[in-house]
Amino acid sequence: MGFTESLRLRGLAMQEAAYKCIGIGFLVYLAATFILDSGQQRSFFFLFIALPALFLLVRSRQLFRTDAFPLVSILLCLGYFSLSAAWGEEESVAHMLKLSLYLYCLMLGIEAACKRFSSAYLVGFIALVGGLAMCATMLAVLYSGADLSSLLTQRHSFATLSGWGSDNPINSAIVMGLVVLAAWWVFPGKKWYLQFLLLAVIVISLMLMVFTKSRGPMLALGVGLALMTVFRRDCADLLLALLIAASAAVLVVSTDILSLFAQRLTEPNYRMEIWLQVWERFQDNWLFGQGLGHDARISLLSGTVFVTHSHSSVFEMFRVGGVIGGGLFLLMVGCLVGRSITKPAGFFLLWLIFGLICLSSNGRALLSRPSIEWFAFWMPILLLYFSTRADAASQQSEHSA
Repeated sequence: MGFTESLRLRGLAMQEAAYKCIGIGFLVYLAATFILDSGQQRSFFFLFIALPALFLLVRSRQLFRTDAFPLVSILLCLGYFSLSAAWGEEESVAHMLKLSLYLYCLMLGIEAACKRFSSAYLVGFIALVGGLAMCATMLAVLYSGADLSSLLTQRHSFATLSGWGSDNPINSAIVMGLVVLAAWWVFPGKKWYLQFLLLAVIVISLMLMVFTKSRGPMLALGVGLALMTVFRRDCADLLLALLIAASAAVLVVSTDILSLFAQRLTEPNYRMEIWLQVWERFQDNWLFGQGLGHDARISLLSGTVFVTHSHSSVFEMFRVGGVIGGGLFLLMVGCLVGRSITKPAGFFLLWLIFGLICLSSNGRALLSRPSIEWFAFWMPILLLYFSTRADAASQQSEHSA
């Protein structure tokens, strides 16, 4: 065996080892999103996903051998928004290309995880890890001796409730809402003691969501649960809904929560005022957009307060990317979701709908470092696509056998 052939075989062995590691590494990173804040999550991403992905960049061309157009649409979208930084204000094209590389590494990790683990396994993993995180948070709340009135009257996040995790109430509510969806999804068909534990996880997660006072994630969760109940038509879903309604009735009778919710609903959120100004900025740069990294500088309260983004990920993609960037974004979403919608897309489609509703009222640009935008958009849409692709490949191999 020649020296060149020896190096080639050694390189292939390293790639195979990295491919096995990155699939497990994605699970580690996924678990970290339920426990750590975005800054700490980045360390897990770099260690468990980005590092193994460096050995797989050459091998990644195998992904494009079948059904390449959806993956090409991702590259087109990321490439355009990276280049748009050239006419933005704050970020460089090189920096945005680096963020695009991070997302490409995430894609490699999710592809490996979907090929190694079934969709049911991944959903069960989310329910387990997320449920443990919610129970630990509630135990921290009980241990701290926090007064119920303060929990109900003030806005809280993971950081204020437990001392770890996100310090943003909306981001915390998005994570809590996903745990509810995952636990609800796996509830039917389980043994009675597992259903009891899942019910406890759902109730605890809903209580923690109430403490965040976040309207958008609560609305998104309601839509997600309604869609799940309508399309699955499972008696267990109706039973679970009745149990949750009974628990809510007890909470309403024993506390003054209705007046607190009414007060929260009447508080101004300035979204329409923000979006009207975003529309004006879009009209000024309708074709190419203002460029990624451009500060929207939207004024509120007679110019005494300024916000830097559109408070909607979809609007932000059109503001910074114009018709071209927004069109490429919609093309990418259509390509990734389109082929999955005809199959039993399941939980990941529900996660994507939930995440998009949440990001539609408070999201930033989707090209970013590991953040809530990754959790609410990139992870579910990539899991949706690659889990469908893995199922199709498995069925094809069974038929050929």
